[in-house]
Amino acid sequence: MDIREIGAIKLSAQRIDYLSEKQRIIAKNISNSDTPGFRALEMRPFSEVLKGTSAYQPVKTHPNHISGSSGSRSASVVTNKTSAMKPNGNNVNLEEQTLSASQTQIDHSFATSLYKKAASLVVMSSK
Repeated sequence: MDIREIGAIKLSAQRIDYLSEKQRIIAKNISNSDTPGFRALEMRPFSEVLKGTSAYQPVKTHPNHISGSSGSRSASVVTNKTSAMKPNGNNVNLEEQTLSASQTQIDHSFATSLYKKAASLVVMSSK
């Protein structure tokens, strides 16, 4: 049995992957904060990203079953259209990006601790 397919562990792993991608997007925004014409990127909410993944689709339990489609990672990244535009055409707000990076780090720590707890419960139950 692959413990990565257990619901709590799988969901925690998906959340960790999502938050890692979000942190990458924030870093890209910050590094391009002075690039003329650069539009800030942001991630769609995790709940929306999950709707397009196999977590909500039927499980393939037999080779003859049709597998569900999974969402693409790039589909979860969108252009931020709500931030104010600077005269050079850039709309990156460093204060917003810093706050978002801090919140993402907190969320990542929480998701990691949930993953560890779920994995330890599985290991404990198998003894």
